[in-house]
Amino acid sequence: MIFDILIGGDGGADRFVFHYPNEGIDQIRGFDRPLGDRIEVWRVGFGATSFSQFSLVNNTVYFDAKPNDAIAPVAFVRFEVYESPIPFVISRDIILF
Repeated sequence: MIFDILIGGDGGADRFVFHYPNEGIDQIRGFDRPLGDRIEVWRVGFGATSFSQFSLVNNTVYFDAKPNDAIAPVAFVRFEVYESPIPFVISRDIILF
């Protein structure tokens, strides 16, 4: 289920900010990596210590607090369509703050 639809602007870098992984899945339209768009994740709210806790599967970004346990990762971003000619890379396109 999509909770919010976030739409990128025209012609400039956009910041998509997420504070907690349990706020539902937000859909991003218009993510444009070459323009400098980034996903910003609050390290404390997510409990994130490493980019290895994030994954991208079928246009959906997941967070897994403890990747080696039996608890499934949590989806928090779904790209409507990822159209950039440059592939999305977790360590480059997600900023932990």
